[in-house]
Amino acid sequence: MSLLCWRGIQYFEITWADWESAARLGRRLVARGHHLPLSDLVVAAVALRLDAEVFTTDPHCELIDDVRPFSA
Repeated sequence: MSLLCWRGIQYFEITWADWESAARLGRRLVARGHHLPLSDLVVAAVALRLDAEVFTTDPHCELIDDVRPFSA
């Protein structure tokens, strides 16, 4: 896991495996009739890899199984 920091903002690099995971996730969702933006799929893939919560108000997050919304 590569944690980088830029002016106090932490972020993680996207790996090739994350892109592949996002593609698989996208195909599963399309099969269920949902077409999500690539950015949502990649964020979900990284969050799943890191077992991280996602801070978002995007309703697409609710369509992705196992992605946990941030809770304070």
